[in-house]
Amino acid sequence: MRSSHDAVRTRLSPYVTLVAREVQVAGRAEIFHSLEQADYVTVLAITNDGRIPLVRQFRPALGREAQRRIATLNAGVAPA
Repeated sequence: MRSSHDAVRTRLSPYVTLVAREVQVAGRAEIFHSLEQADYVTVLAITNDGRIPLVRQFRPALGREAQRRIATLNAGVAPA
């Protein structure tokens, strides 16, 4: 298997880029896709009584609300 270093990147949003890369597999060129995500931070908070707070949020990819941990995108702030 041989990979081409030339990848085609398509920015889907400020948060996600679709990457298409041609790879030679058994003498044939095949296209493989991956997603690049913006940096983000997630925090696992635990309350004094041992509970983990979650947020309920509408998730477009699921088409419904889901519970998840609290997270935020990195707005270009360097890690401490």
